Amino acid sequence: MADVKIITDILKCPNCGCPDTVNRAAAAPYKEDGRIPKDAYVAHSVTNKMIVPPTKVSLSVPTLFIYMDICLDCGILYATRAEQRDVPIKYQMAGGGGPPRGAGFG
Repeated sequence: MADVKIITDILKCPNCGCPDTVNRAAAAPYKEDGRIPKDAYVAHSVTNKMIVPPTKVSLSVPTLFIYMDICLDCGILYATRAEQRDVPIKYQMAGGGGPPRGAGFG
């Protein structure tokens, strides 16, 4: 896996201070019996955003990942982790991208 720079880990709910989240609680038994790696990070959702627009030819671009989860006590959705990593850019061939002419499409 690419190098990951953890910007912050939020270990408690900012609303009530509870350290437990829905997904951590749900994953705990599976981590205990080895079905999920003990160091796997679990969350309700993750959003990513390119930090720098890919304006030059590049193989990867720095990207910020924000992980969200739900407090097990008060139910608030909050960011539990922010991390940065380089994400490979997928290239697409120039052209129309449609089927070739004469393929029965008009």
